[in-house]
This record gives sequence, C-alpha cells and structure tokens, in this order.
Amino acid sequence: MNKLDTKIKEKFGKVAVLCGGHSSEREISLITGKAVWQALLNKNIDAYLVDTKNEFLNQITENDYASAWIALHGSDGEDGKIQSLLEIMGIKYTGSGPSACSLTMNKLFTKRLLLQNGFKTPDFKLVTHINQFEEVADLLKTPFVLKPCSQGSSIGVSIIENKNDFEKDFQALQKFNDWIIAESYLLYSEYTAAFLNEL
Repeated sequence: MNKLDTKIKEKFGKVAVLCGGHSSEREISLITGKAVWQALLNKNIDAYLVDTKNEFLNQITENDYASAWIALHGSDGEDGKIQSLLEIMGIKYTGSGPSACSLTMNKLFTKRLLLQNGFKTPDFKLVTHINQFEEVADLLKTPFVLKPCSQGSSIGVSIIENKNDFEKDFQALQKFNDWIIAESYLLYSEYTAAFLNEL
C-alpha cells in the first residue's frame, strides 16, 4: 500500500455503505449501495456493504465503522430515523441531519414551510376522501397529480385526467397508510441542486 492509499484510509476510516432496508424502494437502494460501495473501493477507501434489512446496528457496533454512507431510499433512509441512530452512536454520515430529513420527507409539511418562507410551489390540496374529484379538479384543473405524502419522490405518483383515474388511484394510494395530496400538474424541466456545508 502506497502513502496516498494509507492517507485515504486514515482520513475516512472504515465506511459502512447502508443500503437495502425495508422500504418500497429497497431494490433501487441495493443498486445504489452497490454502485457507491464499488466507487469507494475504486478510491481505495475501506468500504463495506451493509444491508439494513438485517441486524445492521449490531454489524455497525461490532465492526467499529468510523462513518456511514447512506444509500437508503424512502422511509428507511430519508425520514431522519437512521440519521438519529447514527448520531446517537457517534458515527459520521452523508446527507442532511435528522430534523431536515424528517421534515422534507413529508411533502405537505415541506410545501407549507416553503410557502411560509416566500418560495413558490405548485398549488396543492390534502385529499381525504374518494368523492373529492370535482372539488380538486375545480381548484387545480385537470390533469393534476395525485401522490402519497411521505413516500419516495416517484412512488405512487399518478397523473389524473378524469374521475375514474382519481377513484382508482386514490384507492391504490390508501395501501401506503399515508396522507394523500393532489398538486397542480406542471410540464417543465426538472433540476436538482445540492447544498454542501450550507453553500
């Protein structure tokens, strides 16, 4: 091992790549985790793939990981619970902290917070009953979007064109045991912007 490799290993220590889990996005998380793990190995980082579906807390404590790369999707990795556990255990991790994760996992809370702080967001409505199609269509016009409030960004999302679509998709969304929101349909380009150290 050369000096550079030694410095890299010392800087990052043992890294647990957390993936899999129990959420509806388990399969894509496994793919993400494997890709991250391989990329870290390619950079000579001492990385290990950890499926959180199993007894991962024991794996973390027994293996003395210095940090964790969170490659979990959906409720397993984006709602603040895993972040809280890692903080309690004193393990550094990638991504935002528990408060930011728990808030932004909930689309309704996030939209309300954005509006309170002067940001624009598509018009929306909390939907609680299968008979609300006309009410929602009058407010948002058709087509509009119907989606669960606290799942992954694309899980359960549907474009509603008519009452039949609404009733069918509303019933399907009830399996998530989650709030359901309707949102104006906007056909634009989509961009993602990351913040690092508040920059």
